[in-house]
Amino acid sequence: MATLHRETDVLDRILTECEDDYVGLWSIHRQVKEAGIADAKAFTLALIDFLLSVGMVEAGVPDASGGFHAWNLNPTEAILRIEKEWSSLGRKISIGDIVWFTTPTTST
Repeated sequence: MATLHRETDVLDRILTECEDDYVGLWSIHRQVKEAGIADAKAFTLALIDFLLSVGMVEAGVPDASGGFHAWNLNPTEAILRIEKEWSSLGRKISIGDIVWFTTPTTST
C-alpha cells in the first residue's frame, strides 16, 4: 500500500524536474513504479490529471531546437489523449512515447 510520504515524494521530484527540464511520461511512470505505488499506471494518470488541472504542468512535446509545444487541450482532453495513446501502444511505455511535461514558466 502506498503511503502519503511516497506519493508526495514522487510529486515533489516530478515538479522539480519539470522546473529544470521537460519530463516524459515514461519517466513519471518509472518514478511511480520505483516508489512502490500500487497500480502505477492508474496513479501516474491520476497524478498527471491533478498536475494539469491545477496548472502546475502543461503537456506537449519538445522540438529539436529545445522549444516546447504545449498541446492545445484542456486537462480532461489531455488525459483522455494520453490514456488512448498509452493503451494503443501495445507494449510498455518507453523513452519518447506520447507526451512530455513542463512547468508553464519553462515553456517557450
